[in-house]
Amino acid sequence: MVADNTGVPGALVEDLWRLLSSGRIFIVSHWDADGIASAALLLRALRARVAGVYPPSIGVYSLEALPWRRISGSGADVLAVLDYGLPGSEYDNLAEIASPRSVTVIDHHLAEPPRGRSNLVYVNPVALGLGGEEDWPSTTFIAYRIPGVREACRRRGCSWIAAVGIVGDLGPALEHRPRAHSAALRLVEESGYSLRDVTRAVELLDSCYRLLDEDCVVHAVELLGWATRPGDVLEDRRLQRAAEEAAKALKTAMERVRFLFQRPGIMVYYVESNAYVTSYVGRRLAARHPESVVVLLHWAPDRGRGFVYARSMKHRLAPVLQELRRRGIPAGGKDYVLAFPVDKRDDKILRELATLIERLVFGRIVTG
Repeated sequence: MVADNTGVPGALVEDLWRLLSSGRIFIVSHWDADGIASAALLLRALRARVAGVYPPSIGVYSLEALPWRRISGSGADVLAVLDYGLPGSEYDNLAEIASPRSVTVIDHHLAEPPRGRSNLVYVNPVALGLGGEEDWPSTTFIAYRIPGVREACRRRGCSWIAAVGIVGDLGPALEHRPRAHSAALRLVEESGYSLRDVTRAVELLDSCYRLLDEDCVVHAVELLGWATRPGDVLEDRRLQRAAEEAAKALKTAMERVRFLFQRPGIMVYYVESNAYVTSYVGRRLAARHPESVVVLLHWAPDRGRGFVYARSMKHRLAPVLQELRRRGIPAGGKDYVLAFPVDKRDDKILRELATLIERLVFGRIVTG
């Protein structure tokens, strides 16, 4: 396949834009800042053709979590799924059962690609072997470069929105591996706004999912769809209120984090919170231990379920992610991060994960 100057295969990009602009579109985007920013870029480019925008059920990774009632009632011709990180086989299934005639997926998570169907266009350079997380740091990094989106951004100046998505996904890694993420940092600089302002905007946008508020996520997409600067996000009263509430939950969660155990190069923690604090706490623990792999069990008592999260600033976790999926565990992730849900508050899974990390990341032979 011939690649354009973005590194994305040209044929895929052309097919993607042709599909997105071929009729009315319903956008399903991941609930974090990258998903929100990706949806906002398409909203800016397609405007009246967008029949609806809504995230999957927050914290759940499956086709069942998609907002099916909203999709079927929208009358859309195209279903776009952004930044959701499902395995390719799930998208094959989605293309088979979806009521819109066409499905397009834009993503950058580590996953096996779909087998492919005639009504499915799948653009995920990482899954297609065109680079890793450092080459494709966010879904917005891809969406910002497709035809139509680029044209809309040239007219309306929205490189800062792509910067929001990149900073949202990379977090502390921008500081710990700046050379590896030089392209991302250049885009932040190109936006004309400081990294501090972009980071503050990310914090407000992410407050929606931390409160498990899906309507707030939609509000954030629509806000970015017309916003002209990060200040429009920072001054939004609904996001300000959400951020205040989320900040309290995050502060409490950090105060409640408990150290469980460690192995050479691996630090394991536990936290209880009914807010969706998994990635926030995990990222900050990883930043405290940049030479190690951090593993976190976040248990939500009111939901009766939890999330296991692993992140490293230095060590690639892709082999562990692939092994978990091979075992049938519905794990999502990228090169340096992975996560999956659990229905028991049991540290056995943490010890098993630590053993996998020892074997697949550090090459140790673990017995007993």
